[in-house]
Amino acid sequence: MTRVFYIIILALLPIVSHAQSIADLARKAETEKNPLSKYSITGSCHNGLYIVSEEEIVLSYNGDPVLLHVYGVVNDGGIVYIPKEYEQLELIKEGSTYEDNVYKCKKKGKWGLVNSTNSTLLSCEYNNLTNIGNNIWRTSKSGKYGYVRLNTTSNVTTLIPCIYESLGDYSSDSYIRATLKGKKGMINSQNKIIIPFEYSKVGNPCHTSNGNSIIWVEKDGMLGIYNDDGKELQPCDIDKAYILTENNSIELSYTDCPSTDYIYIVRNGLTGLISGSTFETIIPCMYEYLSPIKTNKAFYKANGKWGIIDTNNKTIQLAIYDNVEIAGSTLSEQKMPSMAFQSNMYVRNNGKVGMLKANGEDFIPVKYDSLGVYSDDMLVAKVGDKYGFLNEDGKETVPFIYPQAHDYSEGLAAVVNENGKYLFIDKLGSIIIKPKEYDRVGNFQNGTCKVYRKDKVWEIDREGKKVKDSTKKIGVKNVSQDKSNDDMYVENNNYTNDIEANNTLTPNTTPSLNFNDKFFQHQHIRVDNVIQQDKGEADSEMKYNEISDLKRQRLNGRIKKIGCSSYNKNDDPNGMGHGDESYEFEYDENGMLTKYSYEAPYVGDITFHYDNGKLISSSGYLGGSSFQYRKADKTTVDLIEKNKYGREEIVMTLYFYPNGIIKEKRILSSLVDPYNKTAIIKYDTNGIEIDDMPSYGDVISEKRDFHNNWTKRIFKDGREVIRAIEYY
Repeated sequence: MTRVFYIIILALLPIVSHAQSIADLARKAETEKNPLSKYSITGSCHNGLYIVSEEEIVLSYNGDPVLLHVYGVVNDGGIVYIPKEYEQLELIKEGSTYEDNVYKCKKKGKWGLVNSTNSTLLSCEYNNLTNIGNNIWRTSKSGKYGYVRLNTTSNVTTLIPCIYESLGDYSSDSYIRATLKGKKGMINSQNKIIIPFEYSKVGNPCHTSNGNSIIWVEKDGMLGIYNDDGKELQPCDIDKAYILTENNSIELSYTDCPSTDYIYIVRNGLTGLISGSTFETIIPCMYEYLSPIKTNKAFYKANGKWGIIDTNNKTIQLAIYDNVEIAGSTLSEQKMPSMAFQSNMYVRNNGKVGMLKANGEDFIPVKYDSLGVYSDDMLVAKVGDKYGFLNEDGKETVPFIYPQAHDYSEGLAAVVNENGKYLFIDKLGSIIIKPKEYDRVGNFQNGTCKVYRKDKVWEIDREGKKVKDSTKKIGVKNVSQDKSNDDMYVENNNYTNDIEANNTLTPNTTPSLNFNDKFFQHQHIRVDNVIQQDKGEADSEMKYNEISDLKRQRLNGRIKKIGCSSYNKNDDPNGMGHGDESYEFEYDENGMLTKYSYEAPYVGDITFHYDNGKLISSSGYLGGSSFQYRKADKTTVDLIEKNKYGREEIVMTLYFYPNGIIKEKRILSSLVDPYNKTAIIKYDTNGIEIDDMPSYGDVISEKRDFHNNWTKRIFKDGREVIRAIEYY
């Protein structure tokens, strides 16, 4: 049976083979009838047209024959629309009618544009052609750049000729920076020159608050300004342009777009002012220095002297003053006191002092050897070696006949006569309390005044009569902890701490503070607390005053800088540095915080900068992660830490008073302070910290400097903190 099956198969093989040959011949005949059969089609049909290719021997760039693929375009009937003569063809646009296309073509290594009728729209002469959208093409040729527009499938318009060494992005409604023959300038979308090609740098258009635009230019290190119409607002001869605040000068460059009312400029070493909105000149460059503008006024410096002008360059005070003192701070080219044009201003010339009103007008002539500060609407002044008083209008109401004088309080002032006796006078200089022999006196408060003589202290009324019995001087161990330190009168003794040999009380002397020669005699005698470790001295231990040392700095010297270094061996038993950390505070002459920095191993290194109490910048890392600000509302800013995994956490929140001065700092994460998961540092309305560093527990010992500010403390938890204090 099997043998019969094989015989049948062998008989049928010739018949099957003959049928297969007939099918192949039929297919071959059908293919030869297709007009596209002889082409290699490289893509799909677009608008009835195909890009086709075949191998062909062509001449290379250097004339040598090479075998390459060449490309052309045919329709589905095999009719050639674009001959096969291009190294590359790319469809870029289909027309609105059948067989109407545009192609990007390449020949001899250069690019151009050709349409389906084989019309050259852009000759193959460009190193690069880039479609940037909206039928706009960026052209590049021999290191030069330009732009063209493909309008239809048969038309190309040159927008910007290919002549610029550099060319910015094209925009029909904006300007384009360009370089021509090595010089920078600016053109519009129609190749009209807006800024001539003569600069080394040209900035981007900067939109101003009045809806216009300006462009900074730079040449030979000098700056100039154009508006958006190509008008030169400021010639390119500005040595320096900057924004000025009370404590900072921010220099501007050709890339900046400042948002400010005023811009300071310097030409030939002299300073002037231009508007921050119109950028036109307000005050010509004619002054050695101009201060920040406040209430439309500024201090200016000419020939080394100070004067006052308004923003119309009208002189309010001629430049005749050697210096100006405001709220205890001296005006300088580095800093303008925050109270300028808000309070009385002291002016000096040739060793004499006077005072100007807040509006800058004359108030008290520059003829006095010294002036105090207003107290009870009266001002103590000095002529030669004698003191007298001026009233609130600057008129002399008390003659200059007294060797010593104290401020007024409750309508009376203590003065000392030629015999060294104290008497009290009213605001017209009439003697109200006759001369008495006192060692010193206080000020009237609630109708009485403390007076001191030898070992006694008592109170007198407005007629000079004793109203309280005599009290002997008391030692430090008898001082009540519940009473104000200002009410203490303590013996001139030194109390030595068992641990800190130099821990002593300030000698009990009547201080004469030189506060720019305005305070002649200060009446508050303070006893700062000494914390004893020896329990045997418990009766002389004094409770630590929680009010910050910085709050008392006007009594004890104005602090410029505090460097804190603390270490707790209990937190670092192996000596690996975990218990070591440091702080640094910097203050201006008004006691305003300008810088706060913190550093601790494995925790962070952060720095905050302030301007007149306002937080303006920060830098550093927390726990190895960077951080940034996020404004919660007008008076609240959150400090956001972002770790390496992208997780965000609020690590600090800052609160501000309505005037912008920092009010409170809440530390919310141990990344900032490892010893306090949550800590709060508060500030007064002057921006001074109420407590100048976080508390680590009870203080058991401390050491103070000659200004009576503490320089070393030992805490109950084992932490030792050392402070290096620098004074103005």
